[in-house]
Amino acid sequence: MADKKHPNATHGKSKTKLYAVWRSMKKRCYCLSRKDYKDYGGRGILVQESWRNDFEAFEMYVTNLTSYQSIESPKNTLSLDRINNNGNYEAGNLRWTSKSFQVRNRRVFKNNSSGYSGVHFSYKQYRARIQVNGKRVGLGQRPTAKEAYQLIIDYVKENNLKGFNLKEIQ
Repeated sequence: MADKKHPNATHGKSKTKLYAVWRSMKKRCYCLSRKDYKDYGGRGILVQESWRNDFEAFEMYVTNLTSYQSIESPKNTLSLDRINNNGNYEAGNLRWTSKSFQVRNRRVFKNNSSGYSGVHFSYKQYRARIQVNGKRVGLGQRPTAKEAYQLIIDYVKENNLKGFNLKEIQ
């Protein structure tokens, strides 16, 4: 909205929820003092250059994504998610999803000794479990982490579940 006559004019959207999403996204990636910086900028995750200082460019892209609902609406239950959890905030890597869908799209945590998301060691066996529609589903136990993770893969495929960040078993 800034022009030659009004160089300091703004878009007037700095108090909107979408502007807060944009600002928070940038802070996670570039503000070293933020507690969650280590999980974003500290891992090399960046914001697309054309969006970094241009809220309106960001707004134009994300409001045209499939499944966008006005974030200002009280009925909106979706939030912005990176499709590739290790990828940047950039065109082609963003979508609007529910919180329960986003829970599926996580990287394996550093303290996970099995190496597989959803698999942990318990009572001499590896247990497999996942979150589906806000409910934890136990899938069983196996002697190896690889076999337990295969339970997750099979369950996701058999039930045609979307949004799980499954890695191939070597």
